[in-house]
Amino acid sequence: MSNDNIGAAKSILITGCSRDGLGYELAKSMFAAGWIARDMTKLEGLAPGILRVELDLIDAASVRRAAEKALALSHGRVAKLILSSCADVIMEGPLLLTQALIRPLVDHGDGQVIFIGSSSA
Repeated sequence: MSNDNIGAAKSILITGCSRDGLGYELAKSMFAAGWIARDMTKLEGLAPGILRVELDLIDAASVRRAAEKALALSHGRVAKLILSSCADVIMEGPLLLTQALIRPLVDHGDGQVIFIGSSSA
C-alpha cells in the first residue's frame, strides 16, 4: 500500500500515543506495516504519512472534534480504532469515540474496534 495517497489508503486511529508507551509503539508498527495512523505530536517526525488528531478522551466535545477530523483526514476510511489510553481515563470517552466512528467502521466491511485495558497502556 502506498503511503503517498492518503485518500486511497486505509487509516487507523490509535489513542494513547502522547507518551512513550503501547499506543506510541502500535502507531509506529502500524505505519511500518503500511497503515496511515492518526496520533499526537511525538509521532509527527516519524514519517510524512503519520498525521495527528488532538484528543482529550474525558472531554466529549474533544472526542466529537477528533472523530470529525479523523474522518475528514482519512476521507471517511477509518478501518480500525485502537483505544489504548491509560486506565485512569474513564470509559465514557472511548465509548463516545467508538459511537462516532462505528458507521465508517461498519461500512468499511472489515472494520475493527480494539480496547486495550491496562494501568500502563
